[in-house]
Amino acid sequence: MERLVPVLDGVGSLGSTGRDVGWALAHIRDQARLADSPLLSCARTATVKDLQEWLRDAVRTLEDGDSPEDAEAGWILRHYYLGRPRTHQQLARQLHISRATYFRRLHHGLDTLGRLLSTENS
Repeated sequence: MERLVPVLDGVGSLGSTGRDVGWALAHIRDQARLADSPLLSCARTATVKDLQEWLRDAVRTLEDGDSPEDAEAGWILRHYYLGRPRTHQQLARQLHISRATYFRRLHHGLDTLGRLLSTENS
């Protein structure tokens, strides 16, 4: 996976695409809720099933990335959104990283997937 620059809005917070990816990952098991995702407007993820599949594949690809930052971000996304329920603090402890680093990686992962989806649809 190509390394992508995070999308940030004017105040330095997660951009809307990263927020949309996070929301979709949080609801990945709920097809009715996922049907409300703005990510369905992308050609690559036009159906709920396509979106679920793309999200799972993209998280795995990020986790397998060459960059340690990408791999750690993918690991966090997989364990937090796709794994058994755990808190952010539990995952940060498991990775032996600070909460600040954990959240930087989490946001990096969400932003990277958002950018990847937007470049796939350009």
